[in-house]
Amino acid sequence: MSITHDSSGSSPAAAGSDPFREPEEKWVPPPEPHKPYLPYKRGFKLNIRRHTPVQPFGSRYAGHPGERKAVGHRELVKTTLVELCNAHPPMEGTTHPITSRELEIVEALEVKDGRGAQVFLCCLDGERQEYVAKVYDPLYYGFANLMWSDLPRDVTYVADGDYTREVAAYEYLDNHDFRGPEVPAYYGSWTFDLPTDSQPTDSDAGNHSRSVRMILIEHIDGMTMLDMNLARTPTDYRLDVLSRMMEAESRLRHIGLNHNDVSPRNILVCGYDSIREGPTRVCLFDFNIAVITERSEDVVKKGIVPKKTTLPQSPVDLWWSRVDIEFGTWMPDGWDMRAWHQWLLDKYGNADGFERPERSLQDDEEEALGFSADDRPYGDIGDDAATYVRPLSPGFGANRDCPDDEHMDGALPHGSPKRRWSEVHGDGDDYELELRNEKIMAQNEAMFGAEDWSPDPVEQEPPLLGHLSIGVKDYETARRFFLALRPLGMHLVYDSEAAEPGSGIRTLGYGPDKTQELLNIFEYGDEAQPPGRGSHVAFNAPSREAVDEFYKEALVYGGTCDGKPGLRARYGPYYYAAFVISPDGWRLEAVCKKPD
Repeated sequence: MSITHDSSGSSPAAAGSDPFREPEEKWVPPPEPHKPYLPYKRGFKLNIRRHTPVQPFGSRYAGHPGERKAVGHRELVKTTLVELCNAHPPMEGTTHPITSRELEIVEALEVKDGRGAQVFLCCLDGERQEYVAKVYDPLYYGFANLMWSDLPRDVTYVADGDYTREVAAYEYLDNHDFRGPEVPAYYGSWTFDLPTDSQPTDSDAGNHSRSVRMILIEHIDGMTMLDMNLARTPTDYRLDVLSRMMEAESRLRHIGLNHNDVSPRNILVCGYDSIREGPTRVCLFDFNIAVITERSEDVVKKGIVPKKTTLPQSPVDLWWSRVDIEFGTWMPDGWDMRAWHQWLLDKYGNADGFERPERSLQDDEEEALGFSADDRPYGDIGDDAATYVRPLSPGFGANRDCPDDEHMDGALPHGSPKRRWSEVHGDGDDYELELRNEKIMAQNEAMFGAEDWSPDPVEQEPPLLGHLSIGVKDYETARRFFLALRPLGMHLVYDSEAAEPGSGIRTLGYGPDKTQELLNIFEYGDEAQPPGRGSHVAFNAPSREAVDEFYKEALVYGGTCDGKPGLRARYGPYYYAAFVISPDGWRLEAVCKKPD
């Protein structure tokens, strides 16, 4: 065991006066001899009672008196998960024992130790109607922090926050009569009791019992957007799904609820079996980080009050610049941002049921006329700005909010694979870059000149390299770090834990879309060893801005500098690149070879 439970109360992270010092021993989840096996299996029965939770907290909610406080890092590193759940039960709220029901699990949907909330299909009192239960059981949330795998997190705080926010969202929808195909029907919040210990902790104490919270929602037979096969999905079907999703979010915002996680994994599509007839239902779910606008931190503390409108905001304005973050692969082949904007305006420019859009194609023309520091226009826009076409950006601006930050006591030991941008900004100012073959570069300069050399164009052929596979020590750390590939147009297109949880070696796949999986990552623990100097992987970037964004995100998500963004004239007059080292020691480069 790599942590010390000493009587002095000190911990590796707390030792010394510098909160950012390297801990003497990295934290690993301790043994849990008293932790019971995951009970949420088919046929398991529970006695559930109606429950009213406390006010929602965490995420983007404003704080309030009596709000639960997270357990600090110094206490977390000295406890086990079972001890934590015993010492910090869910906030009480109000239990209504008169509404007791017997729940029986029919089928596990998303059940796994360490995944967060457990989701399964169930029935009540032996009746035929089936419901989806979402259980916020902190004992199976996973003790390790999702962003920093060598640090613990207060799962009791996280689970309580998830529960209170999701209940608040569904009750808010009910109170505003927002019922229908766009969200699942809600059947209330509940509580039940389970033993915490698999065996008595001592001969006198016996087993501990604990309260666990849950909700019941409608069972919808459908498929998430993330799981749909876009190669066999017609363009009209895709656009129909996108439009229904956008309209649903706009209506949610209009009544004062911000979902905050509109993502392909959280959108359920029904009718995918009859693909030529169009979707029968498009439904948003997972409201565990949703926020009621009037109770948000922006409104309560900052005084930022959204403009009130008679009708919901136009999807034109809401989705003008957002589609490419996670939904770019849903765009018809060959579309750029101008085509997307044109489609939005054609569909919603004068649509009933929504406000008139504020955006227009004139915005594209004005955005095209950006100028650099030396008064030269960015890109090649020709004599007429209307001829400029801006490509789909590869994913800038993705939300990085993480509720897990809230219990860190302000201390982030450098042993963590994630750092804040303020910590790493300026890394590598005096770093001497690894030189490539200077003899070849000198020959190029002698033949073509150092300033205007460029290779002769060649006819493009299918790439010779099919894909690249690398091994990493830790799946969670890699999953977080490789978010840095998004600005380069490389997205997570396969996750073994989402597709087949527990099926074997945990695997990640990255590429422009599901038809092009270019980078495979396998978790092999200590067997994974990166190559040494002289080996690295280079990714082409669509712009210099993408190189900058890759570099910044890589350092934020646990990488270290191996060469700051900038021109490398010895490689070519337009060779703009940045170099980083991943938490597992892989050297990565992003390069743009286009003129400024």
